[in-house]
Amino acid sequence: MSTFEYDLYKLFNASNFGTKSIRYILNNLQKLNYNINDFFNFDLNKLHNFFPEIGKGKYSRASFENLYSIDEDKISDSFKKIKEQNIKIICLNDSEYPKLVLEKLKEDAPPILFCKGYFPLLNSLSISVVGSRCVDEAELRLTKKISGNLSLDGFNIVSGYAKGVDTCAHIGALENKGTTTMVLSFGFKQFNVKRELKELEYEKNSLFISQYAYNELFSGRNAMNRNNLVCALSKAIIIISSGPERDDNC
Repeated sequence: MSTFEYDLYKLFNASNFGTKSIRYILNNLQKLNYNINDFFNFDLNKLHNFFPEIGKGKYSRASFENLYSIDEDKISDSFKKIKEQNIKIICLNDSEYPKLVLEKLKEDAPPILFCKGYFPLLNSLSISVVGSRCVDEAELRLTKKISGNLSLDGFNIVSGYAKGVDTCAHIGALENKGTTTMVLSFGFKQFNVKRELKELEYEKNSLFISQYAYNELFSGRNAMNRNNLVCALSKAIIIISSGPERDDNC
């Protein structure tokens, strides 16, 4: 199998190739008028000539030798599951990639986004509504009211799909026939649509985004990086409440 999306996914899953090294490779390919399909056909000499910084400095963990140890069966299996779930793989050189994320996160912008749902929301006029998981009823009502009013004014609501404020922000938008972007802190294998959303017309008004590999589990570090992406997708951020969390469920 060799398609643009598959080869991009294969590079993303290569051992020790992270955000910075993948971004460097994609940018160099564009400058050289090649694409990711060509990349996997280069021999080692070309790889070292075209991407001389790999294995050095901030790219020191990455090694082209690791490309030869990729488990093709495992990659192919998870890729098929992604496509069966209608998940689209978007790289930072795609025209659909969120322009605000490139502008705000610069070199820390995720090289690949896994997206499911209404894709035009990637570059919509958005506001983030975020806050704690453990909040009282008054704060939840306030979240829904703010999200709903912003939706009526034409803003897409972005949040982190955690319980508490985040989920209420998504619900507030959908209850007012607005749109919402839900940014995940784990890979799509762990993803389930929450019961509250199933009761609303979420499918045509929502976009789910993950910057993590299909099998990636939740972690505190992932949640922090997820928060960066939530903020970068938006023109403004509204924080309903903040403070130490009292549980680990996200």
